[in-house]
Amino acid sequence: MKATFAHKCALRLLRLYPYAWRERYTDEAAAVLEERPATLLTLLDLVLGILDAYLHTDLFTERKFVMLQRLRNSQITIFCAFVFFAPFWVIYNVAEPLQSSFFVTSATPAHHLLSEIVRAAGFFAVLTSLIGGCAFAVVAARQAFVGKKEAEYSTFCLESL
Repeated sequence: MKATFAHKCALRLLRLYPYAWRERYTDEAAAVLEERPATLLTLLDLVLGILDAYLHTDLFTERKFVMLQRLRNSQITIFCAFVFFAPFWVIYNVAEPLQSSFFVTSATPAHHLLSEIVRAAGFFAVLTSLIGGCAFAVVAARQAFVGKKEAEYSTFCLESL
């Protein structure tokens, strides 16, 4: 394949990535660049990749499996969204029957469908919050108990000296 200007620039851009990234991915990236011709979009993608690599250097220097951490963060975010949604759902379920008993309204089928969707999502959120909350409580209690045992053991070891 004839080396075009964009291809040469792309190979030069690979040298601008952080050292840990280059050590890990340069060969693969160069092989991909050899298989396909580089375009201006490729160069833009590489520039944005350089920026991202420098903003998240800890992902390459700690040598940990990052996808598991991202998955865990996503799960915690979703759980927190459920926890924050659940009280509003409870308030909605308490307030809606009171509101419909005071006001005679002609509810449309779309209103009924939306109401059922909100009820189902809220029930799921409350159930998930309770189950997930119990799991967090068990893990926190276990860590507190293990931490207390380790502290007692280290105190015992120090006293025996």
